[in-house]
Amino acid sequence: MNPEITALNRLRGALRQSVTKLENYIKQGASEDKVVLETKLTNVDTIRKKLFDLQKRYYELPPEADLTETDEAIEQVETSLDEMEVSLKYLISEHNIDDKSTKFNIKENKTAKLLSVKLPDIPLPQFSGKYEEFGNFKSQFISLIEDNDGLSNTQKLYYLKSSLTGEGKLIQTTDDTYKSLLKALEDRYENNRPVVDSQILSLINLEKLNYESAEDLRKLLDTVKKNLRTLKALEYDRNNLSDHKFDSPEIGQRN
Repeated sequence: MNPEITALNRLRGALRQSVTKLENYIKQGASEDKVVLETKLTNVDTIRKKLFDLQKRYYELPPEADLTETDEAIEQVETSLDEMEVSLKYLISEHNIDDKSTKFNIKENKTAKLLSVKLPDIPLPQFSGKYEEFGNFKSQFISLIEDNDGLSNTQKLYYLKSSLTGEGKLIQTTDDTYKSLLKALEDRYENNRPVVDSQILSLINLEKLNYESAEDLRKLLDTVKKNLRTLKALEYDRNNLSDHKFDSPEIGQRN
């Protein structure tokens, strides 16, 4: 026999032996370790590449060489490799399902723990009738109550009335509905003139510092900045304020 054919047949036998070992590994109960299974699947790909290279070398032999038996043997090895690949991929997929199930259970447990934690109740915002506080009150109330689709208009009206104190509670409407009461509050307290007057009055009535104190100076500065921010938000800069007519009697007496 041609020495080259003998050498190729030996290589083919070695590959067949490697395939047999993998087949026995699967038949005897594959490892439950996913990493081991993936390594075995890589071995299948490696053997397939070596088998392909071996087949090319067979086909490079002289035309008179009889390769009938060789073709059948290589075809059997390829069939075995395909079957092992399917088996290993199935076992790996089972591991993937288990991994997803484990992750889902962990996530579900975390969610259950979060839901079991009782968060403190958010108190209703209160409005006492001060013009400068209405904007903040309205935005908080809308976020908590008006945008809550689970509440009826009757419930929203109840919560709105419960939020009003002092002068704010004196607002009345002909229609005892949520929309009409909110509209009445907007008509009364979204008027910029009283807000501007109150901010300026707050600046005028700042308490005089009897002695220098870092804490008192800081409080004074914070109060001034707060009032100036409010005036700026209302688009009342220095020029606009110079043309503003004050409605407050207290401010008028000081002019």
